[in-house]
Amino acid sequence: MNQSNNRPVEKYSLDLCKFIMAFAVIAIHTDPLVDCSNTAMSRIGYLFLSMAVPFFFLTSGYLLAAKLLFPFSRQEDLSKIRRYMTKILKMYLLWTLLYLPMALWHFVATGKTLHRAIQLYIQGFFFVGQQYNSWPLWYLLSTFYTLGVLYLLLKCKAPPVTFLLVSGISAVISFTIDALIASPDHFPTTIQALLPIIHNTVQHGRIFTGGIYLPLGMLLAYRKLPALLNRILLPAGCIASFLIHVSVVDACLLVIISVSFFGIVENLSLKKHRIYHFMRHSSMILYLIHMYVWSIYYKLLYKHKDHGIDDFLITSALSFALAALYILLKNRRLKLKSEPFTKVSAK
Repeated sequence: MNQSNNRPVEKYSLDLCKFIMAFAVIAIHTDPLVDCSNTAMSRIGYLFLSMAVPFFFLTSGYLLAAKLLFPFSRQEDLSKIRRYMTKILKMYLLWTLLYLPMALWHFVATGKTLHRAIQLYIQGFFFVGQQYNSWPLWYLLSTFYTLGVLYLLLKCKAPPVTFLLVSGISAVISFTIDALIASPDHFPTTIQALLPIIHNTVQHGRIFTGGIYLPLGMLLAYRKLPALLNRILLPAGCIASFLIHVSVVDACLLVIISVSFFGIVENLSLKKHRIYHFMRHSSMILYLIHMYVWSIYYKLLYKHKDHGIDDFLITSALSFALAALYILLKNRRLKLKSEPFTKVSAK
């Protein structure tokens, strides 16, 4: 298959769902269900929230691939991937700098020595993708690393089918690391010997998540799963995840659930409206800024880290207000730049 994707890059259903999933990420961190006594309701809620970050990865891969020509290996396509990598890296560096004061405060508050603080910061910067309360940033680092691998494969003229191999290998590594950390006694001693290395580098399998979902998102831009299959896999996967409580199985089911859910959302047809443009741009701002808002909120009100429905509602409202204000000011600045400069003659 060697053709361009004729579908428009504008996918309003993805814009809408990304906006919703940004609030789901806020819910993951602020945990509004912490006091929910209904086990079934909590399970369903956390299952939905767990699809949030995979949806962001799938959408990023899909929208990137929609701008490329299959099989993504032309020089023009490689240049677009490089530019996208540069954009992601700049975002990571900028937001890491913005979250630096919080990291420094944490190092001082916990009594870390200068040597240990530098060591932890370097580890968080290169291997984990986060510092204290800057958890969303790992998404950017994981995206950058994943795109780097895919770029090298495409530069070597590897067919896009190898993306499935990247996704599979990333899943095995991520799930194995998490399982090893959770239950080291279930592994042979030779594997357990890797724990100190893991602890001093990636800490957990999260950084490999982009490698699972982003390549799948790129492939889904050209090879859609049948709509009927998505409608079958989503409820079946949710029921299985609801009934089975094995971490590795849950992780595998999450891939199935997330991909089928993405397929259903991507297939929705929504009429053009300017609200989707706002949702598209505000979703990433919400994703990146909410940890700052939440941290300030609970430190001022509770003096310690707090979770609950009030944390979620206040953090969501303030983050949304900041995102809307930023977009408003940005649009106004762009409008002023686009207006021609005219001289008014003196009377």
